[in-house]
Amino acid sequence: MPTYEYECRECNYQFESFQWVEDRKKPEKEMCKICGGKSIKLGYVSTNGSAPSMKMDENQRIDKPHNNNGFQDIMGRVANAAGVKGTQYEKRIRDKHMF
Repeated sequence: MPTYEYECRECNYQFESFQWVEDRKKPEKEMCKICGGKSIKLGYVSTNGSAPSMKMDENQRIDKPHNNNGFQDIMGRVANAAGVKGTQYEKRIRDKHMF
């Protein structure tokens, strides 16, 4: 879930909020906690304090870092995908992206 930054345009109070993407505009409809104003505006998605990128492995665990082997690992997965393996595109991917 992304962290969004908001600011009250009346008193310049800034705050962060964890929001689902579809809910990112909700704080704009609330009153400012400091001055009571109704001009809260969405700033940007914050990267401060974000969790490291993770993914589930074959055992449905999330305790391994995402993309351990980098770009070549991803291209290997693409080359082995059902729609690519055994085609001319598999050879192109392996020749161009895998060492």
